[in-house]
Amino acid sequence: GTTISTQNEIQALVEYGGELFVGGYFKTINGESAIGITRWDGTNWHNFSPGLGPADGIDTEVTGAVVYNGDLIIGGKFTSVDGVAANGIARWDGKAWHAMGGGVQGTNGNGPAFVREFAEFNGNLYVGGYFLNVDGQQAENLAMWDGTTWHAIVPGANDYVTALSVHQNKLYAGGYFTTIAGVSANHVAVFDGVQWESLDGGISCAGCTPYASAFQDLDGRIAVGGSFTKVNNSIAASRIALWNECPFPNPAADINGDGHVNIDDLTAVILNWGACDDPCPPCPADIAPAGKGDCTVNIDDLTMVILSWQP
Repeated sequence: GTTISTQNEIQALVEYGGELFVGGYFKTINGESAIGITRWDGTNWHNFSPGLGPADGIDTEVTGAVVYNGDLIIGGKFTSVDGVAANGIARWDGKAWHAMGGGVQGTNGNGPAFVREFAEFNGNLYVGGYFLNVDGQQAENLAMWDGTTWHAIVPGANDYVTALSVHQNKLYAGGYFTTIAGVSANHVAVFDGVQWESLDGGISCAGCTPYASAFQDLDGRIAVGGSFTKVNNSIAASRIALWNECPFPNPAADINGDGHVNIDDLTAVILNWGACDDPCPPCPADIAPAGKGDCTVNIDDLTMVILSWQP
């Protein structure tokens, strides 16, 4: 069998070059030294020696990993990888580790600088985490790597970025921040390639520190997970909620309630055309006028579906 110790925490798993790269907070694997990073070829472990180097005198760890532009990129709390100096982020080209410029540096005093999250957007790699500078330039907790050079996002995020994800050609960010790129955003924000915006009133938490820690595509919407009890300042939501990027002009047009107004809803109108059965309501396809219905499925209902179309 295979064992991972001492701390036993795995935080990143990525397939690269036919091998599984494993990163996290550990010092040995299968009884051999493997500080924070190792790889499995399907039969055997291959450890890097000396592995990760210390970050500000604390134990080291890999907190995230991604494949970008043909390289494996890792982020975490370290100042070197396999003997190569690299501050908080490094790349593996299949043969050797390389620094990515000067990496990330500086914090507000609570531990070392590190990269935690990655997302490829518009051909560039966006990184989020806990840092004040990247490659010597100001870049608070958020920066962009174009494959060769770092680009700061100024003024960045005013606190730790703990989630990045791409959804419907937009970049979503989550974390402890309340502003990002100068825009007020309570712990969640979205970037369309030109400007950042908040997600309505964001998230909040009664009796806890609010932050978003995960995003996931879900049937045309995006699920947000983290530490919160409300979204948009008023809607109760315990730790998970769904964000619909494009609300319908009239939600009643989503007749089958699947988060879209499309051919299924159009078909529902056609199949139920004419006077509704008695008693009326209910009559689901009877949505006009104003989503209340008039006990007849007709051209008014068809028009509402067409005007609210969101496939």
